[in-house]
Amino acid sequence: MAIIVEDTRTGARGIVLGAGHGMYQSVKPPTLFNDGREQGSDERLAVCTADGTVAWLEMAFAKVVMVDGARPNDILIDDA
Repeated sequence: MAIIVEDTRTGARGIVLGAGHGMYQSVKPPTLFNDGREQGSDERLAVCTADGTVAWLEMAFAKVVMVDGARPNDILIDDA
């Protein structure tokens, strides 16, 4: 099964290889209005580009354009 995604910023396409979700937390010296803690998460897709390079694409900028050669709206049925 091949899932093709497009980077909504650049229009570049890639094949989805997998997904990653990273969480981080760091502590810096505190200041008067800040306790110095910073935390967050990062969600990305590992994609194969046209030249075979593996790259990471932020999920917020990924749009699925094909699944096994069919467009998503041809596969999904709206039951509403």
